[in-house]
Amino acid sequence: DKSLEIKDRLYPANSGLTTQQVKEEMPFPKHPAVIRLSGAELLRGLEESVAMVPTPAGCFPHLSEGMAMTFDPSAPPLKRIRSLTVAGREVETSREYLIAINSLFNEIAADGIDMFH
Repeated sequence: DKSLEIKDRLYPANSGLTTQQVKEEMPFPKHPAVIRLSGAELLRGLEESVAMVPTPAGCFPHLSEGMAMTFDPSAPPLKRIRSLTVAGREVETSREYLIAINSLFNEIAADGIDMFH
């Protein structure tokens, strides 16, 4: 099933969304922030992002092209990521990475994501 479920609403696959519906679902301004993290910090932040799965959450990561992640939703929270690659190479915990995120996650610990704050 390719439906999108947000909060208590279900949007069937291939259905149209109005601008108003998008604003209701995502009420925060979308301003990017670029931050420098170690690979270990990046992994921790992404672990926090998938910790609530299978419960739908606004913090679920949207990865850029060239970045790939696999995780096991049945594993305990904060131990779910099985693989994280950038440009086809595994993320190195001691290497530094620049990431762009919604500034909301950089300004406050939103949706339980502390690492990017």
